[in-house]
Amino acid sequence: MDYFSNWDTFYKLKPQGGQWGNEKDPPDIHVKDFFEITNLRNATILDSGCADGKNTKYISLLGHTVYGIDISDTVINRVKRKVKGNFSVQDCKQTNFKDNMFDAIIDAGCLHVNEPFTHNDILREYIRILKPNGMLAIRLFNSEGNSNMPIFSVAGDELYMPVYGFDKLLFEHSINTKFNIINYKFDPTYSATGKGCHYYILARID
Repeated sequence: MDYFSNWDTFYKLKPQGGQWGNEKDPPDIHVKDFFEITNLRNATILDSGCADGKNTKYISLLGHTVYGIDISDTVINRVKRKVKGNFSVQDCKQTNFKDNMFDAIIDAGCLHVNEPFTHNDILREYIRILKPNGMLAIRLFNSEGNSNMPIFSVAGDELYMPVYGFDKLLFEHSINTKFNIINYKFDPTYSATGKGCHYYILARID
């Protein structure tokens, strides 16, 4: 199996959503924080890597127009039946959305489950589809130094589903011409590796 089909297999094996839960669960705290900090109203939001839609549902209930994408047919077909929104199977590296379409993108764990050689492509795509000064809320597992080795696997040795970590200084250097940092928080307790997690709110530089 390849990387993409492994994700679809994973969701077939996890009808209740796996470790991310599903639409019945509360949203991620950092997603709630994003909307409290930014105070967006009637915005158009993309949930990139929406899975079973716990964050997508929350965004919809706030009154925003919400889109959700994931690479798994299984999970998109599932979330379409349960959550109000616009859902499609898409690769975040190259979407079919129009330029400058979104006021904000929520990436609650999508970038860091893609392989390092794709990260710049994903960020460029986010910039393309964000409106001028549009915002990106992103969660990244922490690592130290410049490493292309995964820090753990979502499904252990059962499926090839690697997760990659980000060094704070290196990540910020890589985005310094693309995004301004609006807010940053580090959680030393959230991580399967014990090395913590970065939470950023970024704004597209125009």
